[in-house]
Amino acid sequence: MTRKKYLETINYSEHIYQWEEGYRFSVDALLISGFVNYEKREVCALDIGTGSGIIPLLLHKKYPHWIIDGVEIQEDLYYLTKENYKLNEIKGDLYFDDVNNLKNKDTYDLVIANPPFFKKEEGFLSPVEEIAIARHEVKNTMEALIKKAHFLLKSKGLFYVIYPSNRLGELCFQLEKYKLKPVVLKCIHSFIHKKSTMIMVAAKKGYRGGMTCLAPFILYDEFNIYSREAKELFERGEIK
Repeated sequence: MTRKKYLETINYSEHIYQWEEGYRFSVDALLISGFVNYEKREVCALDIGTGSGIIPLLLHKKYPHWIIDGVEIQEDLYYLTKENYKLNEIKGDLYFDDVNNLKNKDTYDLVIANPPFFKKEEGFLSPVEEIAIARHEVKNTMEALIKKAHFLLKSKGLFYVIYPSNRLGELCFQLEKYKLKPVVLKCIHSFIHKKSTMIMVAAKKGYRGGMTCLAPFILYDEFNIYSREAKELFERGEIK
């Protein structure tokens, strides 16, 4: 049976194909792409676990001259990403593969990941394989991801990643283990009076300096009312 797709509008101007059933991107992809801040014109980036290609699409809007590769292990999502790359004229190669098989050592200025948030044994594992792989560490682990990011990055290259806040200690440990020094940290809060639910980190390969903790990002002012900075993210694709 052929899967049905639909065309969605995001950030008021970009368009992306998604499957009507199965995996669909969430606000996490908008957050991590908005967090990326790298002003060089000639950049080669890689999005790990690109899904439908949402992060390359959002980065292409901000940085149209970049070459943005993507790697995706799930066949249906890989072919959907191919369509989205063509639709939005994104420059870059797509790999239908496990990221751990890539041999592009010291290739990328940036590596970006919106990885599965949960360990395989944590929480409810979806019976839908496409969703399970996106949410749980079924195919990869945090340590394997970080080790591969170090392999793929050039010296002084940056690794951008988003995880639940309760995994920050584990994340920093693994980054330091593989010589990726956290340089920028931003916490995500649903409401200003609530504890952080997610964190975003930029880590630099071969760096020995300190880390900057940015002001927190608040998603909602009130229930179901987005904050000013959230509206700016949805409109411009940037987090200040």
